This record gives sequence, C-alpha cells and structure tokens, in this order.
Amino acid sequence: MSYQVKIKCFLFLLLFIGINIQSYTQCTLTATSSGGNATYTQIYVLVDASNDIVAQNSTGTFTSVPAGSYQIHALNYDPADPPNPLPSGLIGMPISNVGSITAGCFNSDFLTDFVTRTCTNPACVSTTSICENATITATSSGGNAAYTQVYVLADDSGNFEAQNTTGIFPTTGFTAGETYHVHALNYDPANPPSPLPSGMTIGDPLTNITGGCFNADFLTDYVCFNIITCTCTPSDVCEGDDITATSSGGNAAYTQVYVLADDSGNFEAQNTTGIFPTAGFTAGETYHVHALNYDPANPPSPLPSGMTIGDPLTNITGGCFNADFLTDYVCFNMISCICTPTTHCFGTDIIAEKTGFNAAYELVYVLADDSGNFITQNDSGVFTTLSLTVGNTYHVHALNYDPADPPSPLPSGMTLGDPLSNITGGCFNSNFLTDFLCFEIECCTTNLGFVRDN
Repeated sequence: MSYQVKIKCFLFLLLFIGINIQSYTQCTLTATSSGGNATYTQIYVLVDASNDIVAQNSTGTFTSVPAGSYQIHALNYDPADPPNPLPSGLIGMPISNVGSITAGCFNSDFLTDFVTRTCTNPACVSTTSICENATITATSSGGNAAYTQVYVLADDSGNFEAQNTTGIFPTTGFTAGETYHVHALNYDPANPPSPLPSGMTIGDPLTNITGGCFNADFLTDYVCFNIITCTCTPSDVCEGDDITATSSGGNAAYTQVYVLADDSGNFEAQNTTGIFPTAGFTAGETYHVHALNYDPANPPSPLPSGMTIGDPLTNITGGCFNADFLTDYVCFNMISCICTPTTHCFGTDIIAEKTGFNAAYELVYVLADDSGNFITQNDSGVFTTLSLTVGNTYHVHALNYDPADPPSPLPSGMTLGDPLSNITGGCFNSNFLTDFLCFEIECCTTNLGFVRDN
C-alpha cells in the first residue's frame, strides 16, 4: 500500500500579526492509497495521536475533524475472510485491536504504512507533528538584532512551560495528543517587560508578561507542535538478510533518499534505493526506514549524506521536505532464523506437518537448503532424502496462501536454487520465511550384533 505525500514548507516570521483564535477548528482530511487488491474491500481509518480510532469510511475523506494530529491507514481485506473486529466496531479504541479476535486476511502493512495529517489551529503560523521524546525546534527571523531574544514554550492554553535562547526544547514526559506552542520574545534589554520568562513558573499565563518594550505580536504569532506516538509494528528480517523499503507519492521533481535509523531515531545509513544490508546487526534490535523527499533547490541541513552514525534524525531541519519524514516510517525487527537441526538418517523420508494454518487457504511445503534456496515443493510435507547430501542441513517451510490472491512466484514455478525470499505479494502467512524446521542429514549405521565365541 502506498500513499500520496504532500510536501509542506513552513516559515516562522515574527513579522506576522495574528489573531489568537481558540482551538475550535474543524478540518477536512483526505488520503488516497494504491496497490491494494481490487477484489477486496478497502476502507480508510482515521486515528488520533493516541492511536485510537476516530472514524472509518470507504472514501478516505474525513470531515469536521477537530484540531490535532492524525494518521490515516488503509485496510484492504478479503470480504470472505475479514479481520474481526473491523474498525467500525472499534471507534474510540486502539487501532491495534483490528483483527485481535480473528486475524482474517488483510494487508500486512495496515498498521505500519500510513499518512500523517494535521488539522491546524489558524492562530498557528505552522503546526508540526513530532514523536514523543523527540525535540521541539523553532527558529524565527525579523526581530530587532539589537534586542535580546528568547524562545518560550507554552501549553495549548498559553501557559508557561520553559524558556531558552535556542528554541530547542526536549519533550521528555510529554504525552501523545498534547499540543505545545513556541513564542519568540524580542525585547529591549534596557527596558524589559516584567516578568521576564526566566522568572516565570510553570503554569503561569504568558499574558502576565507586560510593560517594557517588546514585539507586539509575542502572544499572537507562534508555531505549534503536536506530540504523536510514532511506534510501528515491525516486520521480521533474518540476520544477514537485506532490509528493503519502498515508498511512493513523493514529488517526482524532488530528490528522494532513504534513511536507516535505530529504534531511537538515530542515523545509521542512507541511500537512494531503500535496500540496506544487515551485516553486524543483532537479533532483537529494531530499525526504521524513513523516506526523505526534498527540494534540491532548497534542501534541509544537514542532508543524510552528511550525517554521522548516531546523529538524531531530528537534526534535519530547514529547507523544503516532506513534513511526515520523521513520523511516517517502516520498522524492521532483526531475528535469528537459525534453528537447531534435528538429526535425520539418509534414506528415510523427512516428514513435516504444519498446525494453526488457515484451512480455507492452500498449504504447500517447501524444501530449501541451509541458505534458504529452493529445492522442491509438495502439498504433503514428505520429502525423500535420497537426493540430499550427507552432512548438509535442510529446511522445510510451510506456505499457507489465499488462492484468490496468491504470491508470485508460487513454489511450483520456482527453479532449483531460487531464493525463497523471491516469493512476494498476494496474501500468505507472514512467518513463511522465518518459521521452519531444520534437518541435518547423517549416515546412520546399525549395530550388527556380533556374538563372541567362548
């Protein structure tokens, strides 16, 4: 599933004179997706910053949405085998509950592939969604250079939270769904207002700042930050296999790069392909892939190509790039795909049996070598060992797929030595590659039972 991404560029100017309007804003939010199975039912699900379902429909257009930050997910499911419960029965509850009773058959990226949409308070010069525990960063221009400038962080009611001279504020302890404002106070040090922000207490209204000489738009010109949850459900990747991610919907005239980050959002690598080797990664670690789509005539700084391993992705600021760069990503969980082989005698059949599969689907068993390359397949799970090599280890995988939406290629169409990872698309068990049995072929001899003469 892929989404159309809108590129947004924001500029925070102190020269803007705004009117402080309370957050009774309502918006129309829209998303479209492509790549789903056309014979399946598709619905769109609107989710708030706490990952609770707000609404669902078949159009992707949601009206009368209150101010805040949202995600729109696309659910493409087999109407003959739907997940239970469906989103329609989960309004106000977590989106992760979809299919929690019966999994059914639906797009595996339902939870992890979404677009972020923001309904903006019109009093904000700009509204940006940031992940919990990420850093709020705001800058301004247009102030009097001879004056002192400080940045003030306030809650959504305009009450004091913190102040500094950098505009950079940590969000540790902030909760998804909350909104914060950053104001810039540019004042005459010879005639300052009272109290100054440095003398305020958390919860004090910013309207307490009066007197002296400072920018008249201090209270009305500010930028807003919505705190959102940025967790995703990881896809399993075997140690040593490549991480592969793709995206669509970016501005084709812009430059797109893919950025690999650790589970804390710190830089690991970047390229233009979305394919990252995992050599040296350890089972149990989780990694994210973000897509950065930016205007080459107005790029952010630093670009990923100039970053060092461990740098926070939040360092990428300025310029013009997709506003959901930090919040829209896919996750990959590194797992060990090595199993302890069962010793199996050469000449006796390997017999494998799968339980817990969908009986309405097709089930085939696939025999592979120790590198995960195709040898043969059947629907019985019984494989002769007469053509196998003594001392080698072999795997048996079970593929349980929807015959109306099969992956391609099917094992029946594969050639000896083809990687099983070539099997993609369609609807099949997500643990096909990672859940398998191992058999080490050995030459077994029988005790001949000699009788010693006395």
